[in-house]
Amino acid sequence: MSKWVLGLAALALVCVSDNAEARGRGGRAGCAPSCGSGNGCGYTYVTQYVKVQRTINEMVAETTNEQVTESVCTPVTKPVTYNVSYCELVSRNVPMTRTVYKPVMESRAVTSMECKAETNMVEQTYRVAVPKTRTENREITTYSTKTVLVEKSFTTTVYDRVAVAKSATVMVSRCVPVPCNDCGGCGGCGGPRVCYQRVCTPETVNYTEWQCVARPVTRTVQVPQCVTTSETKTVPVTINYCEYENKTEQVPVTTYKWVPVTRNVEVCVLRPSVENYTAVVSEYVTKTRPVTTNVTTYEMSTRTVTRPVTRWVCKPRVVEETVPVTVCVPITPAPMPAPVCAPAPCCY
Repeated sequence: MSKWVLGLAALALVCVSDNAEARGRGGRAGCAPSCGSGNGCGYTYVTQYVKVQRTINEMVAETTNEQVTESVCTPVTKPVTYNVSYCELVSRNVPMTRTVYKPVMESRAVTSMECKAETNMVEQTYRVAVPKTRTENREITTYSTKTVLVEKSFTTTVYDRVAVAKSATVMVSRCVPVPCNDCGGCGGCGGPRVCYQRVCTPETVNYTEWQCVARPVTRTVQVPQCVTTSETKTVPVTINYCEYENKTEQVPVTTYKWVPVTRNVEVCVLRPSVENYTAVVSEYVTKTRPVTTNVTTYEMSTRTVTRPVTRWVCKPRVVEETVPVTVCVPITPAPMPAPVCAPAPCCY
């Protein structure tokens, strides 16, 4: 980067020295000195591209084998004996006393209410329905239904397709001959010319359009219809009826009364009694016993091994770049070209 800056500064000093010389020779400020009118000389600024070198720093990976110290964790298993507490169920006999209720049957006098029936002959009068029959003449109307065909008329709408003649004005495109303009300037290039031009003209065109026209139509159809007829006639009818008569009889009448009755009944009674018995009582006793088990522990140890180690190192590198530089250069006037006269154009 520093070399690139130094290169730009050197180019700027060169341009300044050239400007100073130009001022000394011409007596005016600027790049171009004073020139006569006959030679057409001058100076101008031109951008040129110059290759310069500069140093850049980049990170480079370097891998080397180095001696490193590692910590290793190694498992070690050893038998360890320790006491374990546990509970053991122990049973023992214990004398106890309990009260037992035993059922005992005993006789007791119990008074209860009973419903007793008494039947007595009582004279009662009641009405009796005696069935009888009689014959009467009555009118009966019977109804019958039959199906007949009845003519009915209805009006419906029918659509007819009718052709209607119509006309319309459309634009028609045609090629029409038109006179061509004279080309001129050539003294006669050929015979007469005919040009064609596309022109749109209106024309009337006749066409047929189909339309739907509605008209009413009356139609008659046979419709089935149910007709009910009635017929009245006199027929003899047997009528059943009842006549009520009063009768008196001696009938048994039963009545019920609640009467207290005392009886001796056997009743089950619970009597308490004390008994001695031996009960088996179970209880838990805490005991200890030795138990040997394997216990794994981890021990730390160090060792020296060779491992590849990668490091990033900053290293300089020279690169070449192209940079723009503005310089002052003389101008050499170009010769004037000879005049060229073109012929007159001709239309074909």
